[in-house]
Parts: sequence; C-alpha cells; structure tokens
Amino acid sequence: SLSLAAEPILNFGNEEQKNYWLPKITGGAIGAYAQTEPNVGSDVAGIQTKGVFDSDSVVINGTKQFITNGSVADVIVAIIRTEKSEKPHHGLTAVIIDAKRARKEGTLIIEKDFDKIGLHCSPTSNLVFENCRIPASNVIGQLGLGWFIAMATLIGSRPMIAAQGVGLAQAALDCAIKHVMEREQFGRKLAEFQAIQHELAEMEMAVEEARLLTYQAAWAVDETPLLDRESIMEKTSYAKLHASRVAADLSRRSLVLHGGMGVMAETRISAIFQDSIVLEIYEGASNIQKYIIARQLLRKQGFRI
Repeated sequence: SLSLAAEPILNFGNEEQKNYWLPKITGGAIGAYAQTEPNVGSDVAGIQTKGVFDSDSVVINGTKQFITNGSVADVIVAIIRTEKSEKPHHGLTAVIIDAKRARKEGTLIIEKDFDKIGLHCSPTSNLVFENCRIPASNVIGQLGLGWFIAMATLIGSRPMIAAQGVGLAQAALDCAIKHVMEREQFGRKLAEFQAIQHELAEMEMAVEEARLLTYQAAWAVDETPLLDRESIMEKTSYAKLHASRVAADLSRRSLVLHGGMGVMAETRISAIFQDSIVLEIYEGASNIQKYIIARQLLRKQGFRI
C-alpha cells in the first residue's frame, strides 16, 4: 500500500487528494496499484483500460490482472488510457478509484482471486471495470502524466522489493543455521562438517551483498529529487535484481540442507521458498532489470538504445 498506492498520491497528488486519501491509507485502509493487464506486463505503454471524460467524471472500462490486494482494496491507484497518441505512453493517466464504493455499485467486478504457490497473506486478483465512474478530480497530476508517474513510482518501490528479498534470504539462512546446529548425521551435528560451514559462509556473504545494495538503492531514492529519479534507475535495479536472485537461491539452498523435511508444506523453509519465487517477476521482471542496467551503462558512454 505505502509504496505503490500512497506514493503516487504523495508525490503527484494535489493537497485535496493528499488530505483525503493519505490519512485513510496510513490509518489502515488497504491500497492497491492497478497497472498490469491481461496483455500488458512490462510494456506499460500498451495499457488498454480506457477512461472517457463525461462532464465532471471519468468513466473507466477495462480489465486489470494480477493486482495485489485487488479484491480487498479500499482505494486503487490505476494507470489508464485517456487519449490516443502517436507515442502510446503519452496517452496514459493515473487516477484514484474508491474501490469499496465501486464494488458496492457493481462497476468494479472481482473476476478472480488466484490460487498462488506463495504470498498467501494477500490476494492477487483480476479486476474488471464496467462503466466505473469516478470524479474528474481524482486524476493524479495532469492528463497524460501516467507514464511518468508509473516509472517514478516503480523506481521508488524497487528498494522495497529488494528489502523483501533480503528479509526472505535472511530467514532462509536463519532456518539453515538452526537446522544444521540441531540435525545429526554419522554421529555429528551437520554444522561440524566443513562442507556445510562453507555453504553457510557463502550464504551469509550473499545476504550481506543484497543488504548493502538495498541500502544504497533506498538512500539514492531518498536523496534524489523526484524529477531526477531516472538518474538512479540502475541503482534500484541492481538491488531489485540481486536481492530477488539471492532470495530464490538461498531459499533453495536452505531447503536442500533441510533434506526431506525441506519439501514438507508444514516447514517454514518451504513457505520461504515459495514466497521468494515471485520476487524475480513482479514490479519489473529480472530481464527488465538487466535491460535497465545495460541501457544506463551504455548511455553513460554515449550509446543510445
């Protein structure tokens, strides 16, 4: 809620929007960010959900997919298409939707809550907007600013995804340490075997690498003016890419150290393993992060891609 639903309002909203919505979100209202669509993932410029102005309202029609907290959200920040443009990303606009009211009116339909292998603490939903009418005053910033708002928001949120990765990686390491200190094989604790010690050392270094990259990215977001966030894109991508990889890798390695118990659904490490997988996918898949890093690297040398 705080990184994706609140940030666009905080950074780009007017005072009326901030004063009305931010206290609700910080007070416990559930937020969601609706960008992804059935045929639109990383290609934000391809968004098709339409918003048509009707007097002092915007009427929204379209489908959003894989929306975290979508079915339980009180407020949704959505990126929609409000105008045609030769450059598709110029026709996008960010809007605030009173989701609770829209569900009650029947203009926001929860098409599906997915049964996921991980992240069971929050629903992931398909949302269908059918003539969903919102006040025109719920437009965030200006018409056509949606692309910029989306990019600035995602750059700012990537350190938070990286922090999730660090937390999961640390939890996986903690599980591994506890297990090898308690488990005996061949008359000795697993922790007494040098091969296990080396595995733990490598895992510890990987966690610290991810942690430091995450701190660097978070510091860069805090210290960089909002309009200059493109200048730190690679730093946030370093953190998101590396921490998500480390979380997936360490949870798998820890699971293997647990032996047969590692694949039992009742164990903590199996839950950590399942939760870690999605980090390489959402809020910018790993290949997108690699592209950003390479693009910024080449641009610094005067090569445009």
